[in-house]
Amino acid sequence: LHPADPHGFDPTGVEAATRDELLRVLLTDHVAVDGIEFRHANPALGDAVKLLESEHVELNRVTVTATVWGGIQLYDAHQVTLRDVAATGNGGRGIGLARSTGLLFERVDASANNWRGAPAGFTGWSVAGIKAHHLGDALLRDVTADDNLTRGLWLDSNNRRILVAGGRLCGNATDGLFVEASQGPIRIEGTTICDNARHGVMSANATGVDLARVAICGSGEAAVELSGLGSRRITDPDTGAELTLPAAAGWAINDSLLRAGGGPLVGTTLGADDVAGFTATLAAAGNRWESGAEQPFRLAQHEPADFAAWLAATGEAGSSFGPPGASGCGR
Repeated sequence: LHPADPHGFDPTGVEAATRDELLRVLLTDHVAVDGIEFRHANPALGDAVKLLESEHVELNRVTVTATVWGGIQLYDAHQVTLRDVAATGNGGRGIGLARSTGLLFERVDASANNWRGAPAGFTGWSVAGIKAHHLGDALLRDVTADDNLTRGLWLDSNNRRILVAGGRLCGNATDGLFVEASQGPIRIEGTTICDNARHGVMSANATGVDLARVAICGSGEAAVELSGLGSRRITDPDTGAELTLPAAAGWAINDSLLRAGGGPLVGTTLGADDVAGFTATLAAAGNRWESGAEQPFRLAQHEPADFAAWLAATGEAGSSFGPPGASGCGR
């Protein structure tokens, strides 16, 4: 160790992590871990706690923190419960989920991660508070992913039958929620998504997304951003069928508060035809839309629209529009 300023430096008080893994559960059935803190692992690009190819695993009152890279990884893990778990303050991602089914998360905190990646501009690809792909049949109840130096929750590829109930995705350095290349259904219910530096909710080739009783505010760019390719092919993990996902379709937005921050309420990088595929299949009602701009919606990348044009395009009913309020959204 060569401290820049050695004055007052006490080498007896220095900790240096040496183990890359602190817990591995592999090819195992019926395991419970309760009340343990895992700290200071040194995985180069891995995770401190790994649940691999195992079933019926529970983590209760577990903390994984201050690792050089990832906190918790689930791969090919099934019927797994995380309850009162914190994966916070890690160098890369908080929690990574892949090819897993039957998950229950309750009161899980995946905040303040990616302190190692962010200084090098690494805020995408594999890092988020929680990043999931090929995930099926999962309930995330009262999950918090705040203040990550990356995205809060990233559902990346082949995610289906997902319910996010309650919880908060706020203060993240890019998007609060990113849904990518996923067929759904994915329901976000009663969740607060606030003060994210880019978008509140971002999508790319996501179908079957349902926003119900959510509050989105304070986004640096769009509250909801539609992006992606004209179409994208994936293979359904359940059936093996080849699926072609449009840019965005089959969404629902109901009984929600959407308040503009530094950009539009609904933004897009898509052309008019792709946005028309979204608006024609959108089921929306009972929302409160708030913005100080006269044309806070985008019906194509460079086509701003007012609330009347939005209603005409979507058929949304029972919703209202007005200037930004000061309550109903935030931490």
